[in-house]
Formats: sequence, structure tokens, C-alpha cells
Amino acid sequence: MPKVRKIKSFDRAECRRFSEAVEIELQKLAKQYGLSIKRGNARFTPTNTTLKIEASIVNPDGTVHTKDAETFKMYARMYELEPTDLGREFTDWSGKTFTITGASSRRCRTPIFVERADGKRFRMPCKEVKALLERR
Repeated sequence: MPKVRKIKSFDRAECRRFSEAVEIELQKLAKQYGLSIKRGNARFTPTNTTLKIEASIVNPDGTVHTKDAETFKMYARMYELEPTDLGREFTDWSGKTFTITGASSRRCRTPIFVERADGKRFRMPCKEVKALLERR
């Protein structure tokens, strides 16, 4: 077993090392319980750190019930979209492919979450998403 060094103070590098170790343990728990667990942002002071985690149920087909996905289904019609649009792909004006992954009811201008083909996540206005979906 590797020697564990004691943390005397949290700085950015120490917080990153600690949260990466937590991530490894979280993935073991995710596998044990059949969940999807994502580590979110961390906040720290010199004497403590707070890590955000999100655990989600995984469907038999492999899709994940994230909070953002559930919010999209709930508010889709308000955004002039359909709940079935979750997971739909579209191409933007420059030819890049995106997939709708969720929404946030707390964001007014850019409530729709999309993921580019390379895995990078973005927020988009609902009118733009609707226009791009209709363009297909």
C-alpha cells in the first residue's frame, strides 16, 4: 500500500490531488451500486475543502438519469421543444455536431445544455437550438 502523506493545508494543487483520489474511490462505489457518479466543482480554504458530487441512476440501455436531463424533460415545452428532443443531434452553422444533454431552469438566456462531438459541454439559447433542430 502506498504511503499516504498528511495534508497540512489546502491550496489549488493539494485540493486537485485530493479530489482526484476521491474520484477514484467514487468510481469504485459507482461500479458497486450500478450508478453514474460525477465529481463536480470543489471549493477550498487553507483549512477545508468542499466537493460536489452527483449520483445518477443508469438505465438498462446505458443512458443516465441526470438532473439536467430530468429538468429538460420537465421544461421542454416551455422552451418550445419536445421532451423527446433530449439526446437529439444537430449541426450548428459552422458544421459542428452537438447533442442535447439537458437544461437548467435557473438560466434565462442559455438554458439548454449541449455536448459537442469531442465531449466539450456548452449552454445554448433555446431559440437557437430549436432553429438548428428544424434546419435538419
